[in-house]
Amino acid sequence: MFNIKVRKLYKRLSFILNKILPKNIYIYIFYYCSYVINSFTVIRAAKKYGLKRLKHLALKDYKKSDTLFILGSGKSIEDLTPAQWAMIKENDSLGLNFWLYHEFVPTFYVYEESLNVERNNLFYKLLRQKQDMYKDTPFIVKDIEYKGITFDSIPSELTKNIYLSTEMVVFGGKIDFSRFLYRGYLLLSKFNKRNKNVLLKRSGSLSYLLFLAENFGYRNIVLCGIDLINSDYFYYNPKYSVYSVPDNKMKVQNRHLTDVETKGNIPISTVVTNINEQVFKRKGINLFVGSKDSALFPMFDCYFDYDQNR
Repeated sequence: MFNIKVRKLYKRLSFILNKILPKNIYIYIFYYCSYVINSFTVIRAAKKYGLKRLKHLALKDYKKSDTLFILGSGKSIEDLTPAQWAMIKENDSLGLNFWLYHEFVPTFYVYEESLNVERNNLFYKLLRQKQDMYKDTPFIVKDIEYKGITFDSIPSELTKNIYLSTEMVVFGGKIDFSRFLYRGYLLLSKFNKRNKNVLLKRSGSLSYLLFLAENFGYRNIVLCGIDLINSDYFYYNPKYSVYSVPDNKMKVQNRHLTDVETKGNIPISTVVTNINEQVFKRKGINLFVGSKDSALFPMFDCYFDYDQNR
């Protein structure tokens, strides 16, 4: 991956420039430099391993709907009814990270490497067990610039399905986050018109998935299993004990780690609200939750209530 010392130097310079430059100039410099560094890293990885990049994904071969169900691992997934699953199957869907435990195979899959070696090995062991089910599913791998990719662990039958993604973190603290988000979105929109498929992210994979769904042209986005009220996941159900599941020391926490405000983290619920206000509403994109048990309800309507009332 890109030289770690260079990254640390870039980060220090970024903080200095943020203090001395006019905000608009700094925002442009920050995003443009991030674009160059991260794109270089992903292009180099793609060439090294003979993999494709996200811009090479032929959406027309997979997309059959203007509605995308994003499938997270929250426990509320277990509450979906057969009728709701039928609705999900009629549209497009996207699984994330350890969604592999579930028997439902989504249209798309997104994952990132774990810096925890044991957790990473567990994911690839599961992927090998499920490879026949996923032989026709495109896998989008994010966070390459930071976490890399363990190419030798990918089943050879699935390497043709791998697409490397390029992303940039939305900089800024709580006060100036909204400004950085919208300026970054406008700049990346120009890059993406040239088929670059560079996406924003902040505070967790959910932000990336929302920008991915927008980039793919979906008009309705439904968050299923995105509970955020804790870190209890569906795969802790005893019926999944036939597999090895990752240890979860945060299981009893009353809020998901990505939705906790810290000095360096903006709660993901705040990020989602900003994306909805600054991007989705301007473009006529509708964002829903799939369960009223989600921390994002009632900020966002439950899709299944909305669909019944149409």
